Amino acid sequence: MTEIINKILENSKRAYKKSILINNEELEELLFSIITDTKRVLDEVTSEEKNINNVSSQNRTEEEEIKRVRKKIPSWFSKPNQYNHKILVAYMKLSNKNKNTITIEELEKEAGLKNSQVFISNFNQMKIISYKNHGKVFTEENGIVTLWFPIADYIVEEYEKMK
Repeated sequence: MTEIINKILENSKRAYKKSILINNEELEELLFSIITDTKRVLDEVTSEEKNINNVSSQNRTEEEEIKRVRKKIPSWFSKPNQYNHKILVAYMKLSNKNKNTITIEELEKEAGLKNSQVFISNFNQMKIISYKNHGKVFTEENGIVTLWFPIADYIVEEYEKMK
C-alpha cells in the first residue's frame, strides 16, 4: 500500500511541476491539493503499519509465557505480601489444589484484597499473555476460574513445596 501511495505522490509532483511550467493555476492548485492529501494518507498508512507491528511484537508466544511463569511461580509463593501470592494461594485453597471448580466471586472473597478493583486488575493480569502482564496462570470462562492448563501441574507442585 505504501508503495502505491508513494507512486501516486511521485506522479502528482511531476504533474505539479509541469502545471507550473505551462502556467495553469487551476491545475496547479488541484495537483497541490492531491499532493497534500496523498501525504496525509501516506502518514496514516505508515502510522497504522507501525501500530500493527508494535501490537504483534508486544505479545509473547505461549511457549515464552510458560517459561516466564515457571520462573516466577516460586517467587510468588515465597512472597506472601504480593497480590499474586494472595490470589494464587486463595485459589489453591478453595480449589483443593486445582481439584474443584471455583467462581471468580469466591476467589475474590478468599483473596481478601483491599477492594474489588485491586483484585480485578491483578487477577486480569494473571490470565492474559502479554509483555506487560504478571504472568498467565489462570483461565476464566463464564465466571469459573481454573489454572491455565500448560502450567497447572507445575503450580500444584510448587504450592506443595511451599507448605
